[in-house]
Amino acid sequence: MYSRAVTAALFDSIPEKIPFLVGLHRVQALRERYRSKDKVLLVFLRFPEDNKSKPFAPILFPQGKKRLEYIFTSQIVLEIHRVMVHGQSSLGENSKPDPKANGTKYGISEATDHSIALAGTLARFLVSADKLWASKGAITEINWEDNYRTYRKLLTSNPDAPSIKNIFRTFNKHVFAGVPKTAGNTNEVDEDDDVEDEINAAMHRLAFGDFDDNRDESDGNGEVLGDNSNVHIDVPVRDRQSIAGPSHLRQVRFADGPPHIQEYIADQDEDTDDERPRRSSRRAGSQANGRGKGMA
Repeated sequence: MYSRAVTAALFDSIPEKIPFLVGLHRVQALRERYRSKDKVLLVFLRFPEDNKSKPFAPILFPQGKKRLEYIFTSQIVLEIHRVMVHGQSSLGENSKPDPKANGTKYGISEATDHSIALAGTLARFLVSADKLWASKGAITEINWEDNYRTYRKLLTSNPDAPSIKNIFRTFNKHVFAGVPKTAGNTNEVDEDDDVEDEINAAMHRLAFGDFDDNRDESDGNGEVLGDNSNVHIDVPVRDRQSIAGPSHLRQVRFADGPPHIQEYIADQDEDTDDERPRRSSRRAGSQANGRGKGMA
């Protein structure tokens, strides 16, 4: 098991240009008691129609849009995979693989169902309320080992499907460009009865390209970039000096974020604007009362 402090240290030197890992993980780790109710984290864990966190979480999709043909290809998962293989120095403008990282140590030169499933599972874990990286979460009760097997099953259900091949191409392009390829992927995977129906439906859509029911009507033609070349989500960076409670959340700004995140931000802005006059009025009233008592 690895404590959150260890995983936080892993990402500690990631450039500030990737605020998700820096802000939501490293600083949020200091506010563990608030994680399970943090609204910003929850929008990465579940879709508005879900009453609880499910394996196919928004954090796995570009722009947080549930398009199964692009599952696992969010910028966040790609960057986590890159760090897993090439180390922290592989991120940023002057990036280069760390010669002591896992990629060099174990000869990893292309994405596999194992590595993608692990990156996706780690992404979901990082925004969860669990404190320890264990088989089953002590707080969320999510079985992380089953979660990993679920993702592997999805990736190995029909490896020749165009959508599955595109997922691997995306990872190899953004994580392993220029690195010689090694052996291919294994198709051996365990069963996961807990989410069997949802997995089977997802596998059917990925295998047969039945994606019409996943189109996002808000963007007109429902197009999302498959290679993530222009996908970016700005996530809140917490103030290190102000971590006492949720009220210290800085203003959240997302670029091309999903509608339900944008609506949440708008609601937060309205609440903030509404609270300021009331607070000012209360302070003015208190000062007036104080002056009145003093004068009396």
